[in-house]
Amino acid sequence: MVALAAFGLTACGTQGAHDSGTMLSPMAARAAHAAATRDRAAAARLRYAPPPSPPCSQMFASTAAAAAALKTAGAGTAICLSPGGYGPLALAGRHAGTVTIEPVPGTAARVQGVTVAPGASGIAIHDLAISGGVTLQAGDTHIAVDHDDIDGEGPGGQGEGVQAISVNCAAPNAPSYPGCASTPPDSDIAIVGNRIHGYGRGHSEDAIHLNNWEDVTIADNDIYDLEEHGNHTDAMQSVFGGHHMLFERNYEHDNQAQGFFVNDGDAAEVTVNDNLFLRNDNEPRLYPGGEYNIQVFDTTGLTITNNTVWDGQQDILRAEGASETPTATVSHNLERSLNVLHAGGGPAYRVNSHDNVFAEAPWSIRPGAGSVVVPKPRFVDPAAGDYRLRGGRPRAGVDWQPSEYLYGPTGY
Repeated sequence: MVALAAFGLTACGTQGAHDSGTMLSPMAARAAHAAATRDRAAAARLRYAPPPSPPCSQMFASTAAAAAALKTAGAGTAICLSPGGYGPLALAGRHAGTVTIEPVPGTAARVQGVTVAPGASGIAIHDLAISGGVTLQAGDTHIAVDHDDIDGEGPGGQGEGVQAISVNCAAPNAPSYPGCASTPPDSDIAIVGNRIHGYGRGHSEDAIHLNNWEDVTIADNDIYDLEEHGNHTDAMQSVFGGHHMLFERNYEHDNQAQGFFVNDGDAAEVTVNDNLFLRNDNEPRLYPGGEYNIQVFDTTGLTITNNTVWDGQQDILRAEGASETPTATVSHNLERSLNVLHAGGGPAYRVNSHDNVFAEAPWSIRPGAGSVVVPKPRFVDPAAGDYRLRGGRPRAGVDWQPSEYLYGPTGY
């Protein structure tokens, strides 16, 4: 599993000279420092506060100049954009350690889409306001998308919030088409602490869409305002398969979308842990039977634990021609219901279910030891977004609330 420290997300970087001609004025520099200090103090009161942004090594007032500097920068460097609005940001370069692209701490910078060149490595995209989305290409490795605001309703991008474009034509149950040519997977990817919102309208689709991936962490993100208009919008979709994904402590709410969807390519070692899913009202005209929230096809080593799924949707595991026997451990979740289907040949899922709280009893599997049916569980304070079980008994679902996290740009 990918380690966040590998991306330098807790490193301070190295202070260096600013690019000539783009220095902040003394007044602006003092204002930025004061804003960063104020935001650090506010974050210190959170239960889960992100580390400070690395100080600027160089500062630029154009995305082209910043990208050129980043391409050849040494490990630990922080390339900063001066405050303001910019066009597209195209990043490249192979780095022995992490190089960060960010605004000057205490200020804001907005770009119209971010693209990472094929085969790039060691890049952290941090604290930016990004309209359109972030696109990773084949063979990218050690890339972090960290505490950004990613808006699907602005210009730029390719219609996905964060997408990885790679193809594994040989993956079992993957899409096939004439001339399919496999490309290297995207690996060691971290998507952490972001606000991702506004997808599904127009030509946009998913908040996160990953193709042919290895070692991915998706954690502590706020994903909301996804709206289904026939594009099959998902908060997270996997295609062409992959190995080793951690999907943890994400807050999905006020959507018309599937929350977590793995299909069209067998996957392995996938963990869905400690996520909060609220208020998911799928488009009734397009999906009159309703959509599922967690829907996972043909995956071995699947673990679903400590999630609170209280968004009006059910969860489902599906085996349809899996190349290996799909296996799943489902425990300590609070959810409407979970069922398992087997169709299309191949082995069925082997499921170990225990210690869950269901609003409705599953009809396709045994709930397992310690599981109970509670149609109306009592939460600590739903009006304030606190969906921990009152009294902590039984021990199931999340043990945190969204107000304890800082999503999107930290400002410091």
